[in-house]
Amino acid sequence: MANTLIQKLIATGTVVAGLAVASAAQAVTLNGFVGGLPQPTAGGTIIYDNLNSYTVQGDGSWLFSSGVRVTFDPDPGSGGHVTGSQAGQYAAPFLSNSNGVPFGDNTVAGQDTTPYLSTGSYNDRLIIDLPGDMQFFGLLWGSVDAYNTIEFWDFGGSGLLDTFTGADVTAAANGNQGAEGTFYVNINSDTTFNRVVLYSSSFSFEFDNISYSEKPAIVPSEVSEPAALGVLGLSLLGLGLAARRRKFA
Repeated sequence: MANTLIQKLIATGTVVAGLAVASAAQAVTLNGFVGGLPQPTAGGTIIYDNLNSYTVQGDGSWLFSSGVRVTFDPDPGSGGHVTGSQAGQYAAPFLSNSNGVPFGDNTVAGQDTTPYLSTGSYNDRLIIDLPGDMQFFGLLWGSVDAYNTIEFWDFGGSGLLDTFTGADVTAAANGNQGAEGTFYVNINSDTTFNRVVLYSSSFSFEFDNISYSEKPAIVPSEVSEPAALGVLGLSLLGLGLAARRRKFA
């Protein structure tokens, strides 16, 4: 009888654990602020990349200093690595609240004078492959338009995780090329991603100063007290049942 009871407890525990995992929703969240800064909710070391320079690889991709790899599809597409503004094609993002400082730009407020990336138009894809599995990605998103789109992928795994447009950043996603039209946008995910895809149906999706981070590894001290007590309780119950079996054997 004791064996049967223990088996039932184990089975029940397995079912409960399975239900908990299944009910835990996978979420990708976005928030953006004028003058904002990188804000990973899971902690971890933030990697900053100002996208100022790159080296061309054998496959034609661009490798930036932090290890991110950028590919245009089609290549060459209508996007590029640009500086300044060109009417009807791209407009430089704005820095504000000194949010360029972590990226090496001490401009307190003003138009971005350093190189940045533009997706171009015609839904040409700009693909960013990250150097690992991340749970946070941030970018300085200039002149936000509702027709700018960004996707997050677990490439080689679960596939497309979520898609956002400029309308998810601000209700006034009308391509404002001034300071109020540039947002530092933070994307945090419950599950990891390794690829970011950006495109725009019309000119253009401009961005600079990306950041990203992995979720830090959980150490034993971070195990929650209720979870630890639950494991201890099941262990004691198992020992008690085993002792009872020996007594009545």
